[in-house]
Amino acid sequence: MTKKYRVTLTAEERKTLREILNRGKHSAQKRKRAQALLLCDE
Repeated sequence: MTKKYRVTLTAEERKTLREILNRGKHSAQKRKRAQALLLCDE
């Protein structure tokens, strides 16, 4: 599957998104968005 959007994240942004995925205190929607951003990262 090709990437539809190109996103460039900083190291700090990647760290924050991984923390959202690893902790269970966030809503499913927020976790899903964080995962999508990490997958789109170049």
